[in-house]
Amino acid sequence: MTEFNLNNMVLDDNTVALLPEGSYRFKVLRHEIGQYSGNSDKIPKGTQQIIVFMEIPYTDDSGHMATTIVKNTLNVYSRAMFALRQFVECISLCPESGKTTFNVDTIDGRTGACELKHRQGNNGNEYNNIDNCYPPSKAPKRCLNDDVWNAYQSGMTDVTGSVTAPW
Repeated sequence: MTEFNLNNMVLDDNTVALLPEGSYRFKVLRHEIGQYSGNSDKIPKGTQQIIVFMEIPYTDDSGHMATTIVKNTLNVYSRAMFALRQFVECISLCPESGKTTFNVDTIDGRTGACELKHRQGNNGNEYNNIDNCYPPSKAPKRCLNDDVWNAYQSGMTDVTGSVTAPW
């Protein structure tokens, strides 16, 4: 078992960058499978969920590339299947029409474009929220993070040209 040195440990400040509303390119960082246990009248209790963590690169105030993670919860029940289908089309795992099947374990690492809007949480804070996932044929020609997308894909750390190994 590895021991961690707890002296001088650096911790993230746990802040989330609130990006301007608009279209962004993203990469699926990872996913989890869960069950809805909330108290909504709209979503049946025990509904299976696919929780997708989407990494969105952007340019921070100093001109360097940064990334933020947006959690997108896809509920798997009849009235919400359109959102799951929209997401799977967006990451090119199925055609844009007709019946299809897909393997949820193949979504990690896939890329797509989405519409990001702000949502107010129960605590009063604003959060990034995925409002729409675009199928490739309807994706915007220009997204707000296009300036850093190619650098992100190639593993660069900023848009000024310093290169590091891909993360």
